[in-house]
Amino acid sequence: MKRVVTGMVLICAVCVSLSAVTTVLPTISGFTALGVYNGHRYYKSELGYSWHQAKALCEQHGGHLATISNAAEDAYLHQFTETYADANGWNYYWIGFTDELQEGVWRWVTGEPVTYVNWQPGEPNNTNGMEHYATNRWSFNASWNDLADVLTGPWQGYYCHALLEIDSAYDVPLDISINGLGADLNLTWSQCPGAQGYNVYYNTDPYANDWSSNFHYTEDNSWQLNGLEGSNWFFKITAVYP
Repeated sequence: MKRVVTGMVLICAVCVSLSAVTTVLPTISGFTALGVYNGHRYYKSELGYSWHQAKALCEQHGGHLATISNAAEDAYLHQFTETYADANGWNYYWIGFTDELQEGVWRWVTGEPVTYVNWQPGEPNNTNGMEHYATNRWSFNASWNDLADVLTGPWQGYYCHALLEIDSAYDVPLDISINGLGADLNLTWSQCPGAQGYNVYYNTDPYANDWSSNFHYTEDNSWQLNGLEGSNWFFKITAVYP
């Protein structure tokens, strides 16, 4: 199933001025919004937790601990684990990867297939038979490490932040700008990482059930329109993902 990110804006074809829809990620208490990647929203918890606490907290907010399916997604998340390192340098972030059900058999909390891993050399090593939960960390070559649910020994009192992933960006609008006058317009909008293209729908009725009669697909994040007739036009732009 294809996922979409949607933005909508009203255009008066007779007299057009610059207009925009501002992209603002919905706020979640206790989390900092990171961004949208491949149609998914990502957040970082402001406090540290045990892995099970972090897992429950993410599910409480309608998502899950982040799952990572390829190197590009991993790199996208690593930029934030570096940026949001704690003052003491403890920039470890729980992800939804665990072998707590069977030692050595790592599974994503969503049940999706494991298509990519990025373990630090020598990891996972299950120190003291307690390390069953993966962290995404900027330290040590931006790789993964296994840790215990609650850290002990020299790391006692340290807690990892949660990387929250929400599998929908439907309510995150695109930044849309319009330039032109009268019936000739140029639409541009913000690029969405990982999108294969964009659908541009246009209609004079914003409440219409069917927008498919006026439709344009483009792989670029812009479109030149010519010859619009009528007064008010509504445009809906969706980013399409594989």
